[in-house]
Amino acid sequence: MDLRSTLARRLQQLSIGFHTRTGAALLQTKVVRDVENVEMMLQQAAQAAQAAQAGTSAIRTLIGALTLTAIRVPQFVPLFLLVVPLSALLVTMIRRRSSARNEQFRGPWRPGVLPPTPAQPHRPARVRPLDKRLLVTR
Repeated sequence: MDLRSTLARRLQQLSIGFHTRTGAALLQTKVVRDVENVEMMLQQAAQAAQAAQAGTSAIRTLIGALTLTAIRVPQFVPLFLLVVPLSALLVTMIRRRSSARNEQFRGPWRPGVLPPTPAQPHRPARVRPLDKRLLVTR
């Protein structure tokens, strides 16, 4: 069933008193906000599914590379087993450090409150003198 038609049907089922007490603007704001929240939830679910799929794809690629390396050049398997975990550890460490620095830079975040922007000195716009030749009228 369509979300829009379900929502319209539900609004029609509400009492006239409800519609009298609740302003149209408030009702519209609530509906729009709820629909936006549902859309955002669906987008986040889709992104999570894509991330999970990418993760399993990366693992399959890694296993395939290890298998081919073991078959073609078995001497590189120990190097492969050493370098891959070290690189994963390095990436994890860099992400944590970067995340901590970003958090420190941004400061505590509260819903509905924008972080303060650094104060910039006010610079008045430069006004150039008017060219008198442009003012000539015919």
